[in-house]
Amino acid sequence: MAQLFSLGHIRAMKIIPKTGSEWFALFLLPFKVFVPGGWLMLAIKRDIIGYRMDTSTDLVSIVLPGYFICFIVLVLGAMIQHSIGPRRAYLSTCGFIVALFVFGFLMLPYLAHT
Repeated sequence: MAQLFSLGHIRAMKIIPKTGSEWFALFLLPFKVFVPGGWLMLAIKRDIIGYRMDTSTDLVSIVLPGYFICFIVLVLGAMIQHSIGPRRAYLSTCGFIVALFVFGFLMLPYLAHT
């Protein structure tokens, strides 16, 4: 009965990375979070102010350069992960690069001015 409550049979969750590839994946995390987060900020602002596209250029001027920076960092990170990291981390980063293009395409109406 005592063995049921011990941690020997439960796989503990790792919070702090131990290897270099895990630290590198942690470094890429803020850029991966910004990919859907930038579009989400624009969508929330559009819901607040309505569909007047000419008033949303201040946030677009933050999100669009952020997407360019994320693209550069994620492409370089994917190249590094391809050479040193596990295949799963590399494919995850490539998935976020594809998502960056999708969210960039969804952001095109915000670039329109009336």
